[in-house]
Amino acid sequence: MTYEEIENSFGNFVQTIYNLYFKPKGFKKSGNKFTKSTSDLTQVFFFDKLLKKRKTGFRSMVIQPQIGFHNESIAQIIWPDKTKLHISKIDNCFLSYDLGLYSGTTFYDIDQESTKETVDELTKHFLAELNRTLTPIFDNNKSLSDIKSSFSKNFKFDSVDNIYPSNQNQNEFETAKNRFYHGLVAYLLYCGDKATAKELLKDKYSEVSKPRPISRGRYDDTGKIVMEEVIEFYDFWNDLPFIDRLCTQFDINLKN
Repeated sequence: MTYEEIENSFGNFVQTIYNLYFKPKGFKKSGNKFTKSTSDLTQVFFFDKLLKKRKTGFRSMVIQPQIGFHNESIAQIIWPDKTKLHISKIDNCFLSYDLGLYSGTTFYDIDQESTKETVDELTKHFLAELNRTLTPIFDNNKSLSDIKSSFSKNFKFDSVDNIYPSNQNQNEFETAKNRFYHGLVAYLLYCGDKATAKELLKDKYSEVSKPRPISRGRYDDTGKIVMEEVIEFYDFWNDLPFIDRLCTQFDINLKN
């Protein structure tokens, strides 16, 4: 396939998946994104794609299905300075994951060796995958209260590509805590579970406020990079400002 044929095949694949799976369930389509809203929650499905056009080399598009749950008010708690939070998209979801976290397959591809028959087979396989893995997730999470009810469950199937082995046996609360702690805390605060949110904030504060050993590279006198261990604070995800802001906003005292 040429690059144009790969892109056209992807477009046909997305449209067929929408027509056969999402449209009958009431989802709206915008490009590669499908959404369905209730009174307080929007379910989001998105086909992320990567296609780098080169003059030479193997032609391939990588497809990465993603799912998420969006609520504008919760998004505003997480990202108070971000604009257009009313738009439901993966980047604005308070919980979002690769579908592969649940199905076991994270990436799909259409490449120069693909044919109409192989793309049709991919479509057939992916529709079966959606019915197997996505249907129980979205059917059990149609509202904010459903999200909480699902925390004790585990919707994941066995890993195929071994990208998320550490999450495979976790319940949904543990997965949310490990994959996107900011969204989980914001969800709990918005829904009135201040006590659980406080415990999560306290645990995270204890974790990131203590100096820890970090490996750093430096150049020695000969210009060679030498790795050495230093003790310093390491707040990679910028958690401390997030914690301070939410403690002020929701009157939370982590000292008691």
